[in-house]
Amino acid sequence: MSNQKRTASLLTPRTSRNFPSLRNAVKSQSTVSTADPFEKFRTLLEAHYTFPCVYTHKFIGKNSSIFKVAVEEFEKKFIGLTRSSERLSASGKHISLTYEYHAATADEVIALAVETQKINDLIYIL
Repeated sequence: MSNQKRTASLLTPRTSRNFPSLRNAVKSQSTVSTADPFEKFRTLLEAHYTFPCVYTHKFIGKNSSIFKVAVEEFEKKFIGLTRSSERLSASGKHISLTYEYHAATADEVIALAVETQKINDLIYIL
């Protein structure tokens, strides 16, 4: 399988134990350190993808107007970001969003993850 054709996120549930926690990497960015908090994530991205590529990005948030407005602002920040799926949970309390992002570099994927972490009412990044 070609790395360019690979569209599954690095952090899918079946492989999450093999990869660093994106949430922890984003949170550690705020700590004062000379080390790059995304170094391991960047290395994994570069090892598993051939850039430029289509990167699948998925996250879950509350089904709230706050979340929806924040997502609209998030979407405006990234050229090449296309929503491919939106799914409401059975209870109607949560929304899962899936995007395809045409990323030129691993740093663009990291920037996408950092901005996702800033979305109000975000619950989880997959």
